[in-house]
Order: sequence, then structure tokens, then C-alpha cells
Amino acid sequence: MLLFVKLKPGAEKTKAFKEALKADIGKGLSKRHVPKYIFYVDDIPYSIVGKKLEILVKNIVSGRKVVSNVVMNPGSVQLYHKYYEVEKAAAEEARNDFKL
Repeated sequence: MLLFVKLKPGAEKTKAFKEALKADIGKGLSKRHVPKYIFYVDDIPYSIVGKKLEILVKNIVSGRKVVSNVVMNPGSVQLYHKYYEVEKAAAEEARNDFKL
């Protein structure tokens, strides 16, 4: 399971925050709900009416070709293509976490 997190401006991207988030999800819900991967993202695709386009992101990371004309911020869609190769993206993110 993947979880994408967009932080508020000025918030730090840390490994400790990811671990705390996993612990909170495990406590608040169950261990079965804890995502295997948490990725920081710069933007989240929203529709013209302001809804998060979760299914669109799911289709992208599943390797399906997507076309949508309701995306308010179309540049955000391109950010998710690299997560199709989740292991590679996780390794890259881990290297970035190590630098923090």
C-alpha cells in the first residue's frame, strides 16, 4: 500500500515523521492499515471542483494509461509516473531520507 503526503509549506521532510505516521496509523486503525511505502509529494491532482483525484493516481501507479480533462493542476499528474516502479522510487526516497 502506498501513501502520498504533501506537507504544509515550511514543514520538514523527515524519516522520523514517516515512522511516527506509520505508528499513529497502526494505533488508530490497525497494523493492516499501515502503508508499506510513504512518499513525500509536491502536489496532489485535484479536479476542477476541488476533489482529490485518488483513482487517477491509483491508475497511474498501477501502470494504466490515463487521460483526464478535469484535472485543475495537470502538472501534478506527471509527478506520480515514477511510482509505477515502486521499489526504485522507494530506494530513491530512502537515499533522500538518509541525507536528512
